[in-house]
Parts: sequence; structure tokens; C-alpha cells
Amino acid sequence: MLPLGHLSAGYFLSQTPKIKGLNLPVKEVVFITVCGLILDFDFFFLPLFGYSGASHHSFPIHTVMGIAMIFILLILVTRIKLSKLAYALGLMALLSHLILDDLSYWLYRLGIGKPVPAQINWLYPANINEHPNLITTHEALRGYLIETPTHFILEIILVLFTLGYYVYQRRIKNEKS
Repeated sequence: MLPLGHLSAGYFLSQTPKIKGLNLPVKEVVFITVCGLILDFDFFFLPLFGYSGASHHSFPIHTVMGIAMIFILLILVTRIKLSKLAYALGLMALLSHLILDDLSYWLYRLGIGKPVPAQINWLYPANINEHPNLITTHEALRGYLIETPTHFILEIILVLFTLGYYVYQRRIKNEKS
């Protein structure tokens, strides 16, 4: 999934407490939204080390262990100044990132879409010897946009749904003002 989809998923998760009538502070909404996106930051740093940014799924950051390390770091950085709900939703946003990145593979396994390799090494470091899928950005985009369009279409729907929800919430807020 592209970063905009992860951003949308993180934001959407940050809004779920509204179902129960809870409004999170802006800093918690930002925290959860960033948690949905933060795993893609390595996309921009890998080229500095000679790797294509598109191969970022092949590195430890995109693993459950990577999420655990990032989550602990985020707790230390925020110094436990957020609610337990915000931390729980932040962790869900991190996990949703991996799930969404691997969605094409799971859709294929369900018989929807074309065969694609798994994007996430779920059992890392237990299967550390698996060869990473080092691909170019062009290959990644071609695979995502052309060879597995179902995932891309679902991402577009997610982004549009989230934008629609955001606009709707802004309209409600403006009407109350």
C-alpha cells in the first residue's frame, strides 16, 4: 500500500472512539495517524544505503518485531503523556500497516487477484534466512498498479472514504460553531 493509504487508515483508526462518543485530543489523533504511516519512513532512507526505497518491506522495520521496537520507542518519546486508548489505537495502526502491505498476498490466497509473494516477513527473526525481495521502485509500482489492481482499488476506496469522513466531520464542527 502507498503512504496515503496508510495515512488514511491511521486517521480512520484515530476516529473510531467517536463511535462511543469519545473525542481524542488532537495530539492523540496525530499520534495514531503517524503510527499508521511511520513504517514507510524507511522508504526515504534506504536509497542512502544503496537500496531501492521500494524494497523497504524486506527489512526488519516491516516486521512484528520492528513494530514492537518502534512502539516502545514511541512510548519513550511521548513519555506516557497519551491515553491508554491512544496507545492501543497507535499499536493497531502499526499492525494495520503490515496487514495492509500484505493485503495483495492474502487476497491472492483467498482466490482474489493474481499470485504475488508475501510482502511481510511475519515470523522474523525466526525465518531470518529468507532472501529479501529487493526490487526497484518501477517494479514495485508496476506490480501494485497494474498486476494487482484490486489492492490499489481498495486503497483508493479507503482514501476517498477517509477524505469524505474528514470533510463530513469538518462540516459538523463548523455547523456547531
